[in-house]
This record gives sequence, C-alpha cells and structure tokens, in this order.
Amino acid sequence: MDVLNKVLARLIRRKGSSFSGISTDSRTISEGQFYIPLKGGRFNGHDFIKEALAKKAAGYVYDDEAFAGPSGYRVADTNEFYFLLAGKYRRALKTEVIAITGSTGKTTVKELLRKIIRDAFGSCAYTKENENNLFGVAKTLLALSEKERYLVIELGTNKKGEIKKETKMCDPDIGICLNIGPGHLEFFKSLKGVYREKASLVSYVLKKRGTVIIPDDSMFEEFKNAENVLVNSGSKDFEKISLNFKGRRINIHVSCKLAMFGENITAAVLAALVLGIEPETVQESIASFSLPRLREFKFGKITVIDDSYNANPASFKLALDYLDGMKGRKALVIGRMLELGSAEKRYETEIFERIRNMSPVFVVAKGPFAASVPGDFIKMDDPRKIAGYISLRAADIDILLLKGSHGTEVYKAAHLLKGD
Repeated sequence: MDVLNKVLARLIRRKGSSFSGISTDSRTISEGQFYIPLKGGRFNGHDFIKEALAKKAAGYVYDDEAFAGPSGYRVADTNEFYFLLAGKYRRALKTEVIAITGSTGKTTVKELLRKIIRDAFGSCAYTKENENNLFGVAKTLLALSEKERYLVIELGTNKKGEIKKETKMCDPDIGICLNIGPGHLEFFKSLKGVYREKASLVSYVLKKRGTVIIPDDSMFEEFKNAENVLVNSGSKDFEKISLNFKGRRINIHVSCKLAMFGENITAAVLAALVLGIEPETVQESIASFSLPRLREFKFGKITVIDDSYNANPASFKLALDYLDGMKGRKALVIGRMLELGSAEKRYETEIFERIRNMSPVFVVAKGPFAASVPGDFIKMDDPRKIAGYISLRAADIDILLLKGSHGTEVYKAAHLLKGD
C-alpha cells in the first residue's frame, strides 16, 4: 500500500497519510480504508458517506459542500478523482500493461494471453468479469499489487471518447486492436465512427513508442507501415495457425475449436512473443486453454453451447459458424442484438436468414426483435417456459446454442438448464 498511499496523499495534499485501501462501496468498506463516493444515473455515493464513516473509513472525498467534514477532502468531481487516482497509481508502478480493444474477441484474447503470461512468468493481473468500462478500468488498476509485473486489461466502450480516456488512464505498453465491427452503432453511427474510437488506443501507444497489434483491415491502412506495428495477418488451417513475427515463421497447433478463432489466437500469440515468451511455452499454454465465452455443458444428452453473455453481428456470426461446424441435430434460443440503433433490423434479418439456411430443428426467439421474426420461429419470453420447452423437445436435438445480448436475459434460460 505504500505506493498507493503516496499517490493518494499527493492528490489530497495531505502528507504522511496512511490508508489500508480504497473503497467505493459503503456496504463492504473496512476500517482504515479511504472512501470515494461515485455517482451514476441512479445513485450517488455521497448519500452513504455517513455509513462509510460509521464503519471507520479513514477519509473520503466529496464534490458537494453539503458533505464537508473533518476527514473529507473537496474535489471538483469524485468520478474524475477516481479515474485520476487510478492513472497516477498505474504510472507509479513498473507494471507492463497490455490493453485490448475491438468489437469482438476481447475476453478470449485476454484470457489466453494472461494464461500464457502466467505460465511463463508465474502471475498476471487481468480484467475481471466485464469490468471494461471507465469505472472497471479504474477498479482494475487500483487493485494492482505494487509488485505485479504484467496486467492484461480490456477496454470497452459505448460512448464517444471512452477508449481514449481509458487508454490514458492505463497507459499501455502494448496495444491490441482486434477488429472493427457493427457494435454500438446506436452511439457511433457508422463503422468509421467505431474505427475512430478503437484507433485512439493505437495512436496513443505509438506516440508512447510502444508496440501495437492491428488487424489486417483496410481501415487501419494509415498505421500499417508505422514503426512498432505488427499486422495480425496470420493464416489458419485445420488444427494449425501460422504467423510471421520479425522475420520468423511461427506455427501453433490448436484444436479445431480454437482454429475457428484464429485472429484472436494470433493476436494473443503476437503479444506474448513481443513480451519475449518463447513459442514453445506459448504452444504449451494454448494446448490446455479453453474458450471462456463459449461455455459448453450437458443437458441430458444435449450439448448446450452457452454464448448468452453478449451479442453483436460479428460475434453472432462467429457463434453460428461454430454451430454449423458441429455434427448433429441443432436448435437455438436467440435474443436481440442491442445498441445497433437503426442498423439493428438489417443485421437481424441477415442473422435470421443465416439461421434458416442451417435448417435447425427449432428456433426460440426470446423477447421482442427489431425485425419481423420468421413465422416458423417460436416466440417465447419466459426463461422457465423456454427451459420447459427444451425439456419437452430434448429427444429431437443433439446441440443447442443460446445467443443474445446480455440485456435480453437469454442467460437465464441457460442457468435453468444448468440447474443454477
């Protein structure tokens, strides 16, 4: 805590202060911790300052004079103070930061890369769960051990300028941009808008003279010949991925399942090679790696593919590719792809057509959709009824895919099938 205490003491202009940690939650705060009351659309942490002090918080910040007190410190905005503290703390550490952004695949790359680093060097900090927004990035940084050598962090966005702000906060040494897809079009209006948002990571890292890994995409043409740029142009074949790294041809043997996610695998491999990890070590780590999002489990004799964590057009098509490559009688439970704005109907129609071309035994469409759901799809919203219907039809299918944006709650049907 020495480094964090020093950084915090400088920011609140109180020399020699000592706190046992940082907390933004009055419900779980411990004695001696410093309380930062965050604000959102439906809550204001200032309302819980008294509760934090009752639990013996050693200090707090506030931006509303009504909450002034002997152990309080006035700041312009408590949210911005939280981000500033996280950024200052990160820069006070010697941790090497690898930041990942992209429309799809961030979690797969993060999980694989942190496994490779952990296998090679013993430990690696990383983004937990879905904490890839501004607040999640700050939380991840402030949770870093002073002795941690590596951090793999996801940068997500649904608002213009967030990636730039997150990038500045975590100050990456290596930046990975995976792809530009039609996610969050409601906010960015076009693929060009999505590109500009994601490319802010690339620009920052290059200005810092770090290394960036970019997709082999014409949108990134302006960066392809720049120094310290690696273009992720690896090729994939049956159970093998090949890529070039500084004049070396690297072949990585993978399972058929992983080969379908070749661009994600090669991005993680390139980052590992930049860190100086030998290809043999990378190969060993990949051999025991399981995809984090495409969770598979058994419901009776049915293989259930639970990809209900989130959805956009690119990830939906990838899940359908995966399903299409499996043998057996197939069925689906699908939900909407949110945050696509006016483009949602068009992308839904493409997904519906692709699904019908696969000739599944049945498709359950959960909740409302932007486009007209085909008449042969079964409309159903209650997760219990969906799980019950699948039980009734269990003898008719071998494989079930569940896919939809998190807000559609397709995952509740998956939990019921798992018995959670």
